[in-house]
Order: sequence, then structure tokens, then C-alpha cells
Amino acid sequence: MNQCCHRASSPTALASATLLLLPLFAAGTVLHYAALHIPRAFPLLLRLGADPEVRDAEGKTPMDYARENPALQPWERVRMSTSHDIR
Repeated sequence: MNQCCHRASSPTALASATLLLLPLFAAGTVLHYAALHIPRAFPLLLRLGADPEVRDAEGKTPMDYARENPALQPWERVRMSTSHDIR
């Protein structure tokens, strides 16, 4: 099975799988990609130090995408954030 398509069973495997997909999302950061496509990785990447304030080519932050992702909306940090109050 292709590494990028299996369910990651540990934080390290999850981060590795996310990094494998990075070239597919050249317009933003790994955190942008996770907010859109790998919501399980989003909190982990924040804990590992990913910057939630970086803007992509469309001027959006990872938190902007997280607020739009139904899978991340239950997470309190996303619910309580605004585009001006990320941390």
C-alpha cells in the first residue's frame, strides 16, 4: 500500500505522511495542507511548532482553513479563533 494513503498509527507516522504530501500543495505550508486535507495532523503540527499565522498565495492562514473544515470545527482552539486572534 502506498505510504501516503494508509492511516498513520503514531504522531511520527502521521507527520511523515503529511510531509510526503507536501509537494502536492505548493501554495501553502504543511499546516495549510493539514487544515484542508488531514485534520488529524493539524493539532499535532501546531504542537510541533508549525506557524498558524503564515499566509498562503490566497492570503489565508491555516486557521482560516481550519475554521472552514467541519472535522476541525469541534476543536476549541479553532472555534475560539478569529482571523485576527490565532494564538
